[in-house]
Amino acid sequence: MKYQRTYTGEDGHTHFEEVDVPYTVERGQGRETDLLPAASIHFRVTPGTMNYSFHTAPRRRLIVMLSGALEVETGLGEKRQFRAGDVLEVGDTHGHGHISRALGGEDFRSAFINLDDELVSDRRTGLESCEAGMEVIRCRTGADGQSHFSDDRLPFVHESPSGWTTAELPLKGFQFVLKPPTFDRDFHNAP
Repeated sequence: MKYQRTYTGEDGHTHFEEVDVPYTVERGQGRETDLLPAASIHFRVTPGTMNYSFHTAPRRRLIVMLSGALEVETGLGEKRQFRAGDVLEVGDTHGHGHISRALGGEDFRSAFINLDDELVSDRRTGLESCEAGMEVIRCRTGADGQSHFSDDRLPFVHESPSGWTTAELPLKGFQFVLKPPTFDRDFHNAP
């Protein structure tokens, strides 16, 4: 699994590098990486007008783009664009930082996998009451032993210069899974 990472170089500027996490297991018509450690996950909706000047990442985390598009620019003028399905690890928690901007004028949704508990800077403010939230679909096992889908909403609890976020949900880890477009699996329980 290849993705981009930001880091702060010895020059104090943010740089990009490619990360390649190897798939180590062949299972069920696909491949999986090892389980990777993580502390928590939360979700964010970012307005399509966002153009956030130089800032550092508040903590080491992966940003998984769910919809829309994001452009990240370093102080040296290097730019990368990320769209639905792309992953960016932000690790430039000090130094000059980077610019983040929404592309195409549309709001975008993303999942944030926090890789540790070290919050270097917190630009969020709490929302006292918010009717809005991130729409999700849950799959649960019912009393009948069958899987049932339901529409749900994770409420937004914070606001920041880059959008609205849900509460952090604890994680022990995550992994990348690659399945072919022909993937078709019979009924099964979640692992």
